[in-house]
Amino acid sequence: MILVGGWTRRRSDDFLPWLLYAAALLLGATFLFPLHVPGGAFVHSAVGLGPHAYILALEAVAVLIGWIARRRPAWDPRVAVPLFSAFVVAFVVLSAVGYGGIVHARWAEARAPRQALASAADALGMARDDRVMSTDAAGFKYWTGRPGVVSPDDPIETIQAVAKGYGIRWLVLERDAIVRALQPVLVDDVRPAWIGPAVFSYPDPAGGPAALALYPVCLTASDARCGGGS
Repeated sequence: MILVGGWTRRRSDDFLPWLLYAAALLLGATFLFPLHVPGGAFVHSAVGLGPHAYILALEAVAVLIGWIARRRPAWDPRVAVPLFSAFVVAFVVLSAVGYGGIVHARWAEARAPRQALASAADALGMARDDRVMSTDAAGFKYWTGRPGVVSPDDPIETIQAVAKGYGIRWLVLERDAIVRALQPVLVDDVRPAWIGPAVFSYPDPAGGPAALALYPVCLTASDARCGGGS
């Protein structure tokens, strides 16, 4: 529907900045950063597309209903278009009310382990300038005050190279947002030698893998925080 609305507004000066931003974002997501990875930056960047996208979708509804009404003698476009548009708006609003509670509960569930880590960060030996690798570098910078980078969804050797290149000291793994190569580390299956044993974990109330765990990252021979991995 957004594509239909965008096509109808392709010559509109009001929507030109939006169309340019959408094109730049999609090109950047294709060539510069991944579209679909845990904690990927695309969704965060796409938030700016939301307001105009809703308008374009509604305009597409008007175009579609107008096209149908012109082919059905019993339909008056002057009535059908506002009626269906109002129905779509009402559906979105009611869906948001119901879905909002689910989203808020999910955010609260993800926030609790991060708050616990933030409270324990100093006691765990995390210096203020230690860099942390995670799937949400900005989120952990917000909670812990420590800078970091996003763990790439690549083989473990690439992750190690990134960690070394950025001087990473700690690794945060979250059960619900974790790249494939690091999943064995969280379930304590396979742990490379440069990743030490977990020094902090937030348990899963259901008894599954930890919701969040913190690991030291040792990339120099002088760093004795890591035991022998497997």
